[in-house]
Amino acid sequence: MESPGEPKVYANRATGVDLGPDGDAYRSSVVLAPILVDDAVPGNPLTTAWSVLAGDAVLSDPSAAQPRLTFGSTDFAVLRLEADDGEVTTFDEVTLSGQFHQEVLVASHSPARVHVPTSDALGAQWRDPGFDDSSWQSGTQGAGFNANPASSPDSTLYQTLIGTLDLHSRMYGLQSSCYLRIPFEIAAPEAILHMVLRLNYDDGFVAYINGHEVARSNA
Repeated sequence: MESPGEPKVYANRATGVDLGPDGDAYRSSVVLAPILVDDAVPGNPLTTAWSVLAGDAVLSDPSAAQPRLTFGSTDFAVLRLEADDGEVTTFDEVTLSGQFHQEVLVASHSPARVHVPTSDALGAQWRDPGFDDSSWQSGTQGAGFNANPASSPDSTLYQTLIGTLDLHSRMYGLQSSCYLRIPFEIAAPEAILHMVLRLNYDDGFVAYINGHEVARSNA
């Protein structure tokens, strides 16, 4: 029985931490939203600490209650959240599996426009997404020319790689480079984990996406 005016003392109950069941993630970056239930005893601020136990995902702020998780090259992440009320530490763990797929954005013989420059008059503006390339030659890539003798095995190889943008008459012995614009659209750029560029070239190239250089070789 409590005496009148006697301060009440309550036992400290461990903080409830619930990350939910293991599940799937359909974006490369998600905000984590755990359920935390605390009784405010002993009155200290509740602190949280996230950690990645498996996988190479990255947390925006491991000490935040609701950080953003960004998947790496692996398609899963095992996570732990610890909650500490100053006296008792509790935790929960969950596994998130990324449900991603590969998509070819630019396939062989995709539509393209090409220009063989005879001066530097265009500067860098031709790399901009909004550049008007309607006057350029249109066709299907790859673009270039075959200078190998017809009897050479390389002759057949190169011809299979060149689409309708054969530039032999405009480049061979005249110009060393051409500008190639290949349009593609991505509905949700934030969902991309990584992009891979694969191409056949001879003997150099510089690649740009929306005007930003992303790769080069021998140029």
